Amino acid sequence: MPPVRPSLVAFFLTCALLAGCGGSGPTGSAQTDDTSQIATTSSIDPGPGPTTFSASVRLDAVATGLDSPIALVARPGREQLWVAERAGRIRLITR
Repeated sequence: MPPVRPSLVAFFLTCALLAGCGGSGPTGSAQTDDTSQIATTSSIDPGPGPTTFSASVRLDAVATGLDSPIALVARPGREQLWVAERAGRIRLITR
């Protein structure tokens, strides 16, 4: 089995972190008037609170020897990762 590049593992971990962050949908909606054909946008007030977000992220290699990983899943409350490989295998990584 060929070794997995650390950049692939870092990529999948980054995708998993970003997927967990979530996000909100668009903050406005376009409306058109039938007579003037001019599009206008109305903003939704986000309410009180901070308008910026900052985070600190650190990536660690958690596995080697994977063959073309295509998906990574972590179950909350467990020290296990499931990695799907292109060949159809699912590997369980326990830390």
